Amino acid sequence: MNVIKPISLLILVFCFLGSVKAQDYSDFYFSEAQPQEVGEITKIIGEIVGEYTREEDKNVKIIVAQDSVYVQYPVIMHMSVAEISESEKYEIKDGKLFGIHESKGLPMMVKNDTAVFVHYAHELIFAPNISGVMKRHNGVYYFNYLEKNGLYTTMALSLRGDNMYLHSLDHSLVMTQINGFSSLEKKELEGTLTYVAAPSKDEMISFYEDKGFKDKIKYIRKND
Repeated sequence: MNVIKPISLLILVFCFLGSVKAQDYSDFYFSEAQPQEVGEITKIIGEIVGEYTREEDKNVKIIVAQDSVYVQYPVIMHMSVAEISESEKYEIKDGKLFGIHESKGLPMMVKNDTAVFVHYAHELIFAPNISGVMKRHNGVYYFNYLEKNGLYTTMALSLRGDNMYLHSLDHSLVMTQINGFSSLEKKELEGTLTYVAAPSKDEMISFYEDKGFKDKIKYIRKND
């Protein structure tokens, strides 16, 4: 089966998981889950729980549940009609393709003996105890991803009215603020210049409030 993803969807959530490579080929991590001195939590609660659509692309949706945050987006797919006919798994009926989705048929069209349809894919953004450590301070959720090297990369989730923001950290854009941390170590990890920070709680909160998480995507609450 061939899969085609629209180019606009390839930039979904800043390539959310993993470390961000800067233009100077350096990496950045936190030595501990942030903010320090704030207790770990395992559930997302309150009015932030719900569904949101991306401001710039209504086809992309963020689902915030108590135990996870994930993104849903459309993927254009195609399969030859001959392959469908020969398969015991797939069936075309009443203009829909059955067998891809567990419980329903997907609307489709046939072009040049090829069935073209849209399937909605899901990708996990963060789940406590699976992705890493989650903390909350002043209404902001901090998603701390535990990397294989034992260090953390961090994203933030915030709500302002009906607008939700997913913030990422590109250290190359905010090195001035990062250099203000009282504890910042520079070392070489796997051949790459790497900055490892251990800010105090107050330093981390100030970093967030000073737009240290410079990159952000805006989502609008989906009203039923």
